[in-house]
Amino acid sequence: MASEYGSTDVVELLLAVPGIDVNLADNEGQTPLYWASRRGHSEVVELLLRAPGIDVNRPNQDGETPLYRASYGVHAEVVVLLAAAGEEEPPPLPQRSPIRPASAPGPAAARSTGGAPSERSRSVSADGKVTRTPA
Repeated sequence: MASEYGSTDVVELLLAVPGIDVNLADNEGQTPLYWASRRGHSEVVELLLRAPGIDVNRPNQDGETPLYRASYGVHAEVVVLLAAAGEEEPPPLPQRSPIRPASAPGPAAARSTGGAPSERSRSVSADGKVTRTPA
């Protein structure tokens, strides 16, 4: 819970306990690193990444890794930390991926782009601004 809620002080205390299992998962396979990544708590993620034995790539029951959840939640700082920590290759996308509706042909693709894929395209600049242009 300390990781999920971003309690940096509590996480520091727990990491100081000899023999603590930093990869201990809940009943859904979600580790402290997963929770901190999912919630975008970059300070907690940094602490956990320094812990001996941390498994950066450990997926939960649905196959979602901390990197996947951080990117799904648009937590850019956490994504950078996790990528630098060693996830060499992103895992395959779970069925519930934010990319699937946008890349699928048909009505879902039209809704995600504001028109049929052939009619409009979207681009995102380095500063995060989204622009739509005619195809």
